[in-house]
Amino acid sequence: MINMSKTKEIVFRRLSIKHFLSPAPISDVAQVSSAKLQGVILHNNLHFDEQITAILKICSQRSYLLKMLRDQGLSKKNMDSVFHALILCKIRCVPCAWGGHITEVNKGKINAFLCIAIRYGYVSAVYNIDDLCAADAKLFSSMCKVHHCICTSNNYSHVFGLELIKLFKT
Repeated sequence: MINMSKTKEIVFRRLSIKHFLSPAPISDVAQVSSAKLQGVILHNNLHFDEQITAILKICSQRSYLLKMLRDQGLSKKNMDSVFHALILCKIRCVPCAWGGHITEVNKGKINAFLCIAIRYGYVSAVYNIDDLCAADAKLFSSMCKVHHCICTSNNYSHVFGLELIKLFKT
């Protein structure tokens, strides 16, 4: 049974269309411009500004915990570990999901947050979103190689539950 009070309708559209007429909403269903689905905020123009803002807000809240740990004398090595576990893992989901759709403005926001983390001593290594995207792409391509431990059969259609087109044998 569908819970109609929680059901939302979103109509995806291209920005290039100047005069867009939205279709009539389904009865008893609210038509919205953005909706949250399993933790991801989808916007009707497929921009992820709201999602990145939400991720940076969560990371900012977690930074307070890092500040408290730093003030209590946590070592640099342990601060790096906590930063990776609480903040960098949250930021690393960005390139995996929408790497090609991140605007330069959003990249700047993420990079500014990472610079603040270095300045406050939460992490010792320098990170930026372009390097994180490149590292994730390199990791994924290495997992898709024929001799990788997760690709043991001739049928490579399932890697981590993702439907893939058959990979070229190298």
